[in-house]
Amino acid sequence: MACAKQEYDHEIHRLNIAYKRLKELRPDGFDALRAAQRAYIEDRDLTCKWQAQIFYEDGTAQPLAEIGCMTQMERARADKLGDMVQYLGGL
Repeated sequence: MACAKQEYDHEIHRLNIAYKRLKELRPDGFDALRAAQRAYIEDRDLTCKWQAQIFYEDGTAQPLAEIGCMTQMERARADKLGDMVQYLGGL
């Protein structure tokens, strides 16, 4: 579980870097970015909790499945925001 947590933390770090860079590049769009990020976080949490529950039914693997799902979603989100930073010429 410790390795899974480290991988998750790495993706969170990548996402935060891209998020902060977008905030710097387009401060006029920050309110919309913040709202989108809040909606994404809610979706991520609910989706991963649901997936882990339906596949592992409160078994011992459920927490690992949940963090694995969250890591995958964070990676995809970090990639997406990173692509936006690149498009805006920020890297």
